[in-house]
Amino acid sequence: TVSALKGMPWQFARPCAEFSTVQVNEHYRVNSGELALKAAIAGVGFAILAKVSCQAFIDDGSLVEIELELPAAPLQLFAVYANRQYLPAKTRVFIDFIRQNIMSYQ
Repeated sequence: TVSALKGMPWQFARPCAEFSTVQVNEHYRVNSGELALKAAIAGVGFAILAKVSCQAFIDDGSLVEIELELPAAPLQLFAVYANRQYLPAKTRVFIDFIRQNIMSYQ
């Protein structure tokens, strides 16, 4: 998404642990993975998406997976909260859930 990647949606990971950014003359830009998915299904253009979010559409032929030379750059996920000492139980459970399950969404 544009916001997660600071306005540069086409970033790739190089083997040397550096990132490569590709300038794209886009005609459609979104700040939501869901909107990017819907646009790709509608044929608006290309989108770099988590495979888990679009596997059903690949399976039914609505989307075509394209092999890239380099993998897409990973996104960073931050949890920001006021105070670690007085963290509400539901917030702690959510953070623990994300930590335990995030790797299965690559």
